[in-house]
Amino acid sequence: MRLPDVGIGHFMDKIAEMLLFVSLYLGDYPVNDLPALRFVSIEDIRKLCDGHHCSAYYSRQVIYLTEDYNNEILFHEVVHHHQEMTGRWGTVPSRERWEARENEAHVVQKIWNNYK
Repeated sequence: MRLPDVGIGHFMDKIAEMLLFVSLYLGDYPVNDLPALRFVSIEDIRKLCDGHHCSAYYSRQVIYLTEDYNNEILFHEVVHHHQEMTGRWGTVPSRERWEARENEAHVVQKIWNNYK
């Protein structure tokens, strides 16, 4: 799958800006490690999501997107990267952890949408 017609530096700058926003909003130290970015097919995303409908996926410092991503989808996954890198929700049991991470990502995403 090919990258959209902008350079990878454009994505890394955007992700760095998003990570800084998340850090400032949540009151955490800045995350300096940027995630890897992979563009995959919608079929591959569904496999990563165990057959569930999802638009993107984050795992082990990699954000998986389809070519029809938007900035809101990217931002949501950047929040998950921040959560992982700072250890937020790390001691919470699995299902509760997933719900807490998703809820927090949606709250921060709404604030970011109002900010931008």
